Formats: sequence, C-alpha cells, structure tokens
Amino acid sequence: TVAAMMTDARGGAHLQPDQPTQEALDTFIRARQPITVSYLDWRRLDALECRQGEAHGRPRLKFTSIEEMLAALEREAET
Repeated sequence: TVAAMMTDARGGAHLQPDQPTQEALDTFIRARQPITVSYLDWRRLDALECRQGEAHGRPRLKFTSIEEMLAALEREAET
C-alpha cells in the first residue's frame, strides 16, 4: 500500500482536497458504503454483547452477523 502511495505521489497523484475535513471524509465514505458502524456504535455493540453474556454467565455473547449487529444498534437507538 505504501509503495503504491509513493508511486502515486511521485506521479503527481494526490488527494483532493489536500487537507480534507472529517465531514468530507464521512461524506466520501458514505457515498461508497452507506451502511457504516462508527467507533461509538462499536462501543455500544460491545456493551450490548457484555450485557447479553452476563445473562448467561459469560463475559460476552457475540453477535454473529452484520444484520444482527445493525438490528441491535437500531433497537438500542429506539430506547
């Protein structure tokens, strides 16, 4: 990856704009992948997995699919 980046830089290819904002990055990512999980979402999933595990005497009970994770986040947002 770094070698490809250096080749691009030597060839004059570079990111536009040179100093993108967080908002520009979020827009760029969502244009290519509308369904994303933020770090805060990941922390919410982690807490949910730990709570589910507690009920079964385990450290956590992992979600096993993306659909399950997204549904859990949606339910959590509704409460």
